[in-house]
Amino acid sequence: MVYRPNQMEVDSERQKESKAKSMNRSQSQLAGSYAPGVFFPFEGGLGACMALPLPQTHYNLYEPTPSVRAQISLRLDEAIQSWVRRAQTASDSVPMASMCVSDWILNQGQLGKVTLDRFMLVKPVNMGYTLAPLTFVCEHEGCGLYRGFDTVKQTRKEMENLIQCPNCHRPARWRQLDVIHVHPSGHWEPLRPGRYDWRVGEDGQGYLQRPRSYCAQCSNDSFRLVMDPRGLSHWRFVCANCNTPDFAQMRQNDPVTLESLKDQVQSRPGYARMEAISYRASAAHYAQSDQFVLFGRDNPEIMSLLDQSRESDLVHFIATQFGFGHGERPTFEELALALRERGFAQDADTLEGEAKRFTDARDALALVPETIRPVLQVSVDEQADKLRISMDTLLNQHPDLFPEQHALSAEAEAVFAQRAKFSMRFDPFRLAVEHEALEVSVLRHPGKAGRRPYVSFAAPDADLAPRDPDARADQIECIKALLPRLGLVDCGLIREFNLCRMTFGFTRVGNQPILERDRFGPGGMPVKLNLFPLEKNIKGRFRSPIYIIDQTNEAYYFRLKPSLVYDWLQAINPTPADSFAWSPSDTIRFGGRLLENAVPFGRFLDNIGAEQMSQVYPLVYGLLHSYAHVLMKVVAERSGLDLGSMGEYIFPADLAFVIYRNGTTLDLGNLSSVWRNDNKDILKELLASHTTECGAGSLCDEGGGACPDCLMIPETACLAQNRLLSRAYLCGGPVPWQISAQDEMPGYLEIAHAAVAKTRSVA
Repeated sequence: MVYRPNQMEVDSERQKESKAKSMNRSQSQLAGSYAPGVFFPFEGGLGACMALPLPQTHYNLYEPTPSVRAQISLRLDEAIQSWVRRAQTASDSVPMASMCVSDWILNQGQLGKVTLDRFMLVKPVNMGYTLAPLTFVCEHEGCGLYRGFDTVKQTRKEMENLIQCPNCHRPARWRQLDVIHVHPSGHWEPLRPGRYDWRVGEDGQGYLQRPRSYCAQCSNDSFRLVMDPRGLSHWRFVCANCNTPDFAQMRQNDPVTLESLKDQVQSRPGYARMEAISYRASAAHYAQSDQFVLFGRDNPEIMSLLDQSRESDLVHFIATQFGFGHGERPTFEELALALRERGFAQDADTLEGEAKRFTDARDALALVPETIRPVLQVSVDEQADKLRISMDTLLNQHPDLFPEQHALSAEAEAVFAQRAKFSMRFDPFRLAVEHEALEVSVLRHPGKAGRRPYVSFAAPDADLAPRDPDARADQIECIKALLPRLGLVDCGLIREFNLCRMTFGFTRVGNQPILERDRFGPGGMPVKLNLFPLEKNIKGRFRSPIYIIDQTNEAYYFRLKPSLVYDWLQAINPTPADSFAWSPSDTIRFGGRLLENAVPFGRFLDNIGAEQMSQVYPLVYGLLHSYAHVLMKVVAERSGLDLGSMGEYIFPADLAFVIYRNGTTLDLGNLSSVWRNDNKDILKELLASHTTECGAGSLCDEGGGACPDCLMIPETACLAQNRLLSRAYLCGGPVPWQISAQDEMPGYLEIAHAAVAKTRSVA
């Protein structure tokens, strides 16, 4: 009979036996440091435990709005698809999808579109835990007797009887082992004698052989663990009776990989080898999450441009937003007239019917008292959506009616056709829509009761500016003088920046899709993305939980000056193939020219090499990214916030970026308080020479101008995994993509200083 281990079933049984003990932790801890599958030492070092999800009755379900749910669904699909695509590039052959992601999400071994119907959205309010691993050794010197158990119930029953060690006959001093075997498949095994192997029986059929639990010499089933101080690789099990060493010698195989590869494992034995680690000293669990900004939560119409059914509207928006299109979107009267003139009378009648229902509802709304208008407004909005959908459908069916409305340039059309190659967090068209949503809902919003959601530092309100009129005037004058030197058009405080963080799975051994080890050979080993164990929802259906944290924090918004960015690019003299001529008076905005030259960025930036970094779009992205990191560094030093508690968001086509407070604990107005205390000193700090210096000196300069001592931040906080960074983008220096001190580039701040000096000389 073939043994098929299922660690989730084992963990589930342990959870039931532990009677779902709950722990008290913050939401961010429960979704990260204590997510299901994490091993952690118990308080006071009294034992080691593993986090497990509590039964569904303890879940606090997260109920998002339709627009937020759509964003979560899109992000989840993109995250899982990108992981599998990247993991399948490991080794010299394409690994099976089951080696890259949890089996239950696959359809006949293939990964299709990932939808939320297989998941449940929950808030990380409660988490359970149980004792694990269930392995113990006698602490008496020279003893080391090993005992391993399968369940918590068995452990309690037998440990109560082991008052005296059967090997050294001294009062029992049992210590729980904190060493386990882990594998990139996500499977873990407790430390035990023997190992799993793939065998072929007499009938020619392969089967999984379980670890042998007895001595090959004397058949004794008791072992001692000799913990050699030289390290885990030198530990070994020996028979407690005859001292015969165990043949496995701490080399355990992963049963999941053995069953996946079967006979192929003979040619690739390193693929199944597990690693022995102490999870007190090394990470054995990496929570996989994605964080995104909830743009347009109060104005979902803008974000609906990203629906696949509204591609023509998205093209129209990009064309008009960046100066490609000429003319406005046709009204329904103009569209109906054009349809009749072209002989599509039936389509025109259908459109006019939808338009009449909309106008009737709108006219009726104007006649009713204001007290009941909100009720009828819902009906008007529904009719407006139906009319819009009808117009979209007809425009897609008859694209020649208004060709000027979709007048993207040939270059922009070519980039738009490659949108599938962009990760969502790097898709310039999506980011352009998100920036417009930010503009409408925050940057240009008047606010309520005189409290604006966005306050420019050059025009602060009463809450952000000094109370003394003279001090206020001095501060504003100083900031207006600093903005040109920093190459900025505007900067300010966003009071409410809506964030959503979803944690949907975990990996072991590594946190990237591919793990490189010598034993894996060329290409490395795929790391499996394990979705959280299935649990029954309130309807009794098995679903995998996704832990959602919805938060609102403060943020700083910075926007660069297009003409200075263009001058900087000209001074660098980028690749001739994507250089372009532009001036502020041109019809097409600078962001439109960037879109024409956009380069697809994958989720893991694995397709960006030295040859791409010298192109226009990666140069501008690197400038914004480096600027954001420098600002985070300055704010962290003045606020006391840790760099890992901050985040960034970049809008390349709009030459803007946002840095925000990324904590889920109470935000006591950290960023607004920092500005009230230091205000203009923060901007002056950005210009100080020591801000863009590095203690590593030439070692950092020749390595690209970015290292943990200067620009790099924790990868969990960085949008682009600390790629596309260099101090040279800001202050000049060795060209980062050539990694050579011989070739230097001008810095953006140098170009800004030169422009200010030129203006003063002319004046």
